[in-house]
Amino acid sequence: MIGYAPNATTSATLDRNYDAPSFITGTDIYSLSPAGAALTIQGRQLGATFNVNDVIPLGITCPSGSNTISATDFDGLFTTQLFWLRENDGGVISYHNIRTTPYNFNAVSALSNNTTRFQIVFTLPTTANINSSNCNTTIGGIWNTFFFSAVSGVSSYHIMAVPTNTGLPTIQFNTTVPRFQIAPYGFSYNTTYAVFVATFQVDNQWIYNTTPCTFTTPASPNPSTIYDPVCGATITNRNYIIRANPLEGMAVPPTSYQFIVNYAGTNYPFTSTTPTFQLGVVPNLPFVADGSYTITVNVNWNNVVISSPPCTLTLISASPRYTLQDNTEFQAKAYPNPFTNNFKLDISSSGDEKLELVVYDMLGRLMESRTMTISDSYTQEVGNDYASGVYNLVLKQNDNVKTIRIVKR
Repeated sequence: MIGYAPNATTSATLDRNYDAPSFITGTDIYSLSPAGAALTIQGRQLGATFNVNDVIPLGITCPSGSNTISATDFDGLFTTQLFWLRENDGGVISYHNIRTTPYNFNAVSALSNNTTRFQIVFTLPTTANINSSNCNTTIGGIWNTFFFSAVSGVSSYHIMAVPTNTGLPTIQFNTTVPRFQIAPYGFSYNTTYAVFVATFQVDNQWIYNTTPCTFTTPASPNPSTIYDPVCGATITNRNYIIRANPLEGMAVPPTSYQFIVNYAGTNYPFTSTTPTFQLGVVPNLPFVADGSYTITVNVNWNNVVISSPPCTLTLISASPRYTLQDNTEFQAKAYPNPFTNNFKLDISSSGDEKLELVVYDMLGRLMESRTMTISDSYTQEVGNDYASGVYNLVLKQNDNVKTIRIVKR
């Protein structure tokens, strides 16, 4: 029992007229005095007005499994004054109106004098307000960051983005920091979303801020274009690695890249899981000295095919002497950068010797080391186990060394 009376005291000293210690052993629930004493009856001082900011910690001992807490009797002030059972379960805060509905909770393991999970409170906390400049705009990029006000004592926020377009799913996720990005959560392009932030639950229902942040995603992904070599360039051999824009930073990476090479009016397709290919690997493609080849890239993203503008390259000679080994280049790229889960490698090299990969953090600590062939490099996924931060990637083949700075979000 917890009661409020004008002559009671809310102090560390036990008040014999109003307080009674708990002597129960075994399953028990009790309130804590300001000094932390376990009380089966606690009297607290009632001032001229009731202090709705008062918080009463509870202690509980109970077996594992299903347990129930309820308020069975309340009178006087509490016939009208609301109160809630506040629960902090692993950082997720929820509130339960035990005045009307007993709260059933699950204890994974037995609780022994647990004094941190439950409290009695008389007011609900404030919700967070989104104060991002991205609100009421069409965002320029899918990795734009939305900020909202932090709420004291809240360690987990729940985000709900409701699309105004019918038939599209609502996005929901949690974050431990007062900011978020929409990209990792399966958003749709050319869609307006109303975003709400919840800081707590009442009877297992999230309580959101009342004023949403409304924004619109970009119209569509940019088409994957040839960027190396640049359009109109001349390449010296059929094994030159041609690179397309890998559409970095997308929530769902493309599942395939289809390169359509047109020569003399005939299309020759080649499908790759990476944004790179060579003319020499395209089936049945004829090679003609000073031949002109027009390349279009079709990207399969989220079951939508996105086509690039055509790009024309000239093969200066089809002579066998122009082989990959005659080209002395060594180029390397890590994508996407920044990355969320892992990144991949895009390597172009004149040799077929083994490639060494070494990654260091910013303190110079070795994260990992790998040795691979050039062909194997396209299937490598790196960084799955890295923490968020900045890293230095060193790629070495013979005397050729490339250093790339990479960022994990």
